Amino acid sequence: LNRTLTWHAHLSCFQPSSSTALRTGTIILQVARFLAQRDGNFAALKINSVSNKRNMEFEKTVILDKAGTLSKFISYSERRKLHSLKVVGALNAEDIREVLDEMCTSEGNYIGDPPDDEFVVDEESSPNLRVLDLSECRYEGGGTFPTMGLYTLLQYFAFPKGIEDTGDDMESGFECSSMLHTVILPDGVKEVGGFNGCEELVEITLPDSVEVIKDFAFSYCRKLRQLFIPHNIRYIGAGAFAQAGIKEFVMSPDNQYFTIIDGVIFSKDLKTLVAFPPAYRSHYDIPYGTEIIGAGAFDDCNLDTVTIPPTVTKLCSEAFQCSGLREIYIPDTVK
Repeated sequence: LNRTLTWHAHLSCFQPSSSTALRTGTIILQVARFLAQRDGNFAALKINSVSNKRNMEFEKTVILDKAGTLSKFISYSERRKLHSLKVVGALNAEDIREVLDEMCTSEGNYIGDPPDDEFVVDEESSPNLRVLDLSECRYEGGGTFPTMGLYTLLQYFAFPKGIEDTGDDMESGFECSSMLHTVILPDGVKEVGGFNGCEELVEITLPDSVEVIKDFAFSYCRKLRQLFIPHNIRYIGAGAFAQAGIKEFVMSPDNQYFTIIDGVIFSKDLKTLVAFPPAYRSHYDIPYGTEIIGAGAFDDCNLDTVTIPPTVTKLCSEAFQCSGLREIYIPDTVK
């Protein structure tokens, strides 16, 4: 067998019409994998014969011993048709820019007039990728994970090891991802943000290494019901949970910067109300002794009424923006 021809095997063109054809194709791919590994070409692949509207759904695993080489192992056709991709080994910005960005960028059109226009995804013409697992990769260069995709249709995404930041506050590539359900963060990541508008997001765990939750990080994640705040969190951005589905916050008792009082996040000294769970009850009495209402603390929450005690002296910017409040009493002590 010709090693190059057998290895590529053009998965996206292999569409068996019978179980015999599928078995034959599987044997070819197994031989390709054996030859590739034997000759030092560290890449592996597998095929999944689940039928869908695009005839076939494909899974593929690629093992890279050198960053910047992913484009050699995923054909242009596969970039449109692969349903699930796992990458193992070394990864860098070139791999993301040349391959993964394309596989995570949806086709579609803007409807309406700026600034109220809305991007409507054309799922039929967009890439088929729904599962992207980079959890066994190490991202070379560290630092911030590059922006990847636009209105991606990913349902599951696992970040690579070696990053410290998931991406820009509002331009990570994951914002407004209409199907993103599960996100896996690696140990070592320190700053988390860029998931605003992921309305289907229900599962994300912040590792103990996380120190910063960025502005609007999980805003409009309407199905995110609970989030555990680990002990190293030292900053929670404005509007970080606006219009999320969170009913209460849970926090490590070892956190030195924040604490939880009746499901609400306060500074450790109890002087600043930092974040109110958006899907909490309709009335809230801010505890006596609170002095500051933090920026965006009640942003887009479900409150109807709130009582502010006379100990409060400062309302930070957008503290109650779009909260739907019908009644609020602001004491004379507020400057």
